[in-house]
Amino acid sequence: MNLNFNTNHKLLFISVFLGFFILSMLIAVGPASVMEYNIKPLLESDEMNPQQKRGFQVYIGENCAVCHTQQVRPLKMDDRFGRASVPNDFAAMKPSSAWMMTPNILGTARIGPDLSNVGERRGNEMWNYLHLYNPRSVVEESIMPSYHWLFDEVDEISEENIVVPVPKEYNRGDKTIVVGQDAQDLVAYLMYLKQPPVTPSDLIRNRSIRTGSSQMRFSSGKQIYGMYCASCHGGDGKGVGSAYPSLKGSSVLKKSDPSDMIKIVLQGYNGNPQYGKMPAYGGMLTDSEIEAVINYTKKAWGEGAKLTTEEEINKLRIQLKDSTDADK
Repeated sequence: MNLNFNTNHKLLFISVFLGFFILSMLIAVGPASVMEYNIKPLLESDEMNPQQKRGFQVYIGENCAVCHTQQVRPLKMDDRFGRASVPNDFAAMKPSSAWMMTPNILGTARIGPDLSNVGERRGNEMWNYLHLYNPRSVVEESIMPSYHWLFDEVDEISEENIVVPVPKEYNRGDKTIVVGQDAQDLVAYLMYLKQPPVTPSDLIRNRSIRTGSSQMRFSSGKQIYGMYCASCHGGDGKGVGSAYPSLKGSSVLKKSDPSDMIKIVLQGYNGNPQYGKMPAYGGMLTDSEIEAVINYTKKAWGEGAKLTTEEEINKLRIQLKDSTDADK
């Protein structure tokens, strides 16, 4: 047998091919398969319905992903888009067919805003129709192109038509603008884009990121605050305009009795119509995690307020549960 690579070209080709195949399996295919097996969709995530799936195809077909990402970075500048993305957000994404790769919605270089949570930020369908027909009709400084071909211009409307009240200066003619099917599907997909919360249970389910303990635990209050609180109260605790309150110098944080603060974290808060509703985190965070995040906010913005203990949180959690059970 001729084992000389210089003269046996078949042996050279087979050796190079096998080396390439083995390295590809070890470096690319193997790790990707392990990640796909271990990373599961978030517990509270929903599957797209048929209309939303059609809208996603319109989204890809119109090249929306060229300017918009669906990957929120864990940076302060991205707080306004939602919580930082995690691998679980993309676990349900599958190739469009056996002959097509998974549509690319990732990236950090964007021209327009990230759309990961646009269904929450822009949850008004008519606003989205106006924005698609002519973005300048709702955002004067927008550089996004008009997608007027997704709409129909008609002389008479029928009962099934959705009329878009386009301002005169943005109407391409004198006809009435109604929503086309592609526009309806696309907006249905955009309304679907809402970030479900990431809970410790979600992280526990992923064997690739399990710790040595039986349950996943966050290591610091700052980490918990960044994941759950910063998108509304801001990384600096100053809140977001008139939509979400500032934590700096908050009277609730300063109280020596921690009950109000603990109740707000456990049960959520919707008592002030001036601000957006705060969700309940009692079912998402453990007592030790709530202790960590409350004490982080107290140290950062409570002006020397008395710290909270895990025992106080546990006691109040039991009292609230007993009270709820008694009312049933």
